[in-house]
Amino acid sequence: MPIGQIIRKRRKELGMTQEGMADFLGVSTPAVSKWENGSALPDITLLAPIARLLEISLDRLLAFRPEPDEKQIIRITAQAEEKLKDGKYEDVFTWAQRQIYTWPGCRQLAYNLCIILEGRRMAKNITLNDDQQAFIYKNYEKLIKNNDEAIRIGAAQQLYNFFINKKDYEKAQKYLDYFSIQNPERKRRQARIYQGQGKSEMAMRTLEELLLQMCLVCENVFNDLSIISLRQNDMDMAFYYSQKQSDLENLFVRGEYCRRSSFIQAATAAKDVQKTYDCAEKLLSSVGTLGDFTRSPLYRHMKFKPVTDDYENEVRKTLLDSFDSEEYNYMNADSRWPALLDKYRQTE
Repeated sequence: MPIGQIIRKRRKELGMTQEGMADFLGVSTPAVSKWENGSALPDITLLAPIARLLEISLDRLLAFRPEPDEKQIIRITAQAEEKLKDGKYEDVFTWAQRQIYTWPGCRQLAYNLCIILEGRRMAKNITLNDDQQAFIYKNYEKLIKNNDEAIRIGAAQQLYNFFINKKDYEKAQKYLDYFSIQNPERKRRQARIYQGQGKSEMAMRTLEELLLQMCLVCENVFNDLSIISLRQNDMDMAFYYSQKQSDLENLFVRGEYCRRSSFIQAATAAKDVQKTYDCAEKLLSSVGTLGDFTRSPLYRHMKFKPVTDDYENEVRKTLLDSFDSEEYNYMNADSRWPALLDKYRQTE
């Protein structure tokens, strides 16, 4: 409620006239009238006397409210979305500005409203005037210094997009640096900067690095899902995730060894003699494919260290030592098992 309305409401509650109030404060009656109709504000030196006269606190006189809580933020955000459905963009923009100025310390609210305004602008292809653009930009600049990582990264993303669209790649790079190096989006957006700068080779290498990185992440996820399924004694799902991991390795051209390695864990846990034999035989016979992906056109802009014979021999030896452990005692019933291991020991 505006200060003038608070003065009028409280004055009437006390049975005081405008003339009486003016007399107590040493001001003119028209001055009180202007305060109450909103055409003027009291001098700052009169705020404390007015509060004492009206028997209220300064906080109440100034309609002070603490920063909004989560429910209030959600409510104001929903209001903005509702207003944009039927109202004029310019009017809603002005309303949102007032909300942000009213709650200057509430970074979450400022972020929500700026995101909504920007989303509507892009969806309807609305051109902002200079003042509106400056308002959005300045708010993101403030938000980028926020302690909340989600808000900070979100603001950096919006500023990155702003300068990418302007083809200002130097400033786009500045805001990209706010992204964690572990964030896959950083590499993808870095590639866009390289592409805009005419560095196509660097852009493609960066995207290829991202492909390989994402492959390894997904590989670990499928492996973890398989482990959880094994602990729950759900063999069907364990083999299901193993197959998905194998499909992934095939998609990213990771070679026959990687494609086959996904099954050995589930086969061993199930103590499935035939599946274990098949997996072991295929792993031992495909060790030489470990470096195949380094020669794939999918990663043609990347540089890899060559996979040496020594490394392949070490992998094979590790496999044989593993297969020779107590964990695989259940395989001794299969007469083919020792013959398979002996065959590959001779190649060491």
